[in-house]
Amino acid sequence: MDGYEATRRLRNAGWQGPIVALTAHAMSDDRQKCIAAGCDDYLSKPIDRKTLIETTVAWTTKERITI
Repeated sequence: MDGYEATRRLRNAGWQGPIVALTAHAMSDDRQKCIAAGCDDYLSKPIDRKTLIETTVAWTTKERITI
């Protein structure tokens, strides 16, 4: 099972929490594929530690900002 399928299954099971895709794919349409699968956000590898932390904080706090 890939991340797209895992995300779809989580959403179909009722999970409403944030899902941020971490993928090696960095093409412009990959972000849209992740969002279409049910992800809330998208980060491409190699992951920048600061960006990962900022994104995690943004999606897990009430002060959420659009990234």
